[in-house]
Amino acid sequence: MPALDDSRKLLGIVDVSESGPPRKAVLYSKVPTGFTPSGSPILKPLFRVSFGVLILSFLLSPSMGAAPPEEKPSEDAGPPPVSAPWRTARFDAPVERVRAELMTLLKEDVLAVTFEETEQGGFVTDIVEFDDKKFGVNVSTPPPKLSPKYPYAQLISVTSGRYGLEGRLRLLSAGRARMELRAILETRGMDQKARAMRWIPRVSNGEVERQLFSRLALRLLKPASDGSPRR
Repeated sequence: MPALDDSRKLLGIVDVSESGPPRKAVLYSKVPTGFTPSGSPILKPLFRVSFGVLILSFLLSPSMGAAPPEEKPSEDAGPPPVSAPWRTARFDAPVERVRAELMTLLKEDVLAVTFEETEQGGFVTDIVEFDDKKFGVNVSTPPPKLSPKYPYAQLISVTSGRYGLEGRLRLLSAGRARMELRAILETRGMDQKARAMRWIPRVSNGEVERQLFSRLALRLLKPASDGSPRR
């Protein structure tokens, strides 16, 4: 058996970097003579050229040197929305009078009505900040437990933050009105996933609604101001 020929021949230098940092490859041809017919000076160069083309095709294939596809970061949807239960109160006063006194209270609290539906008596206010002197007590139910699915660290009680109101005012009977109200609450907390502070929705425990009902009832006990319907 003839000895193997370990001689190599330089074919060239090619750039194999399609993306990312530049990379180059040096191509050699190395074909043992044992793989070619003995004494065939024509077939031996052909084997070398074919072997070099095979390596070059492999290095220039799309899978070589290509950067892995970038994974798009998932958009942070933020804390899940919450919905507080409706609180109800009845007033022995015409709907028009109750609405007028309610608008006065909202103005005192610097709450602007951003949506109003006259036919159904619905309304929604904007959201404003409040401190611990506004209500004086905790106004929220406990938040969900901290977990990977709920990574929002916050205080259990809420005595300051932001609030707004959503309500419906309807005619109950002649000279009587019914109001449904629920508070929109937010408190500051730590988003552990984003490692940043943010506003987190909370569920009202009814204290915000109760205090507004009480203030409204006291105003309705006073004589109606000029332009307001009387009982």
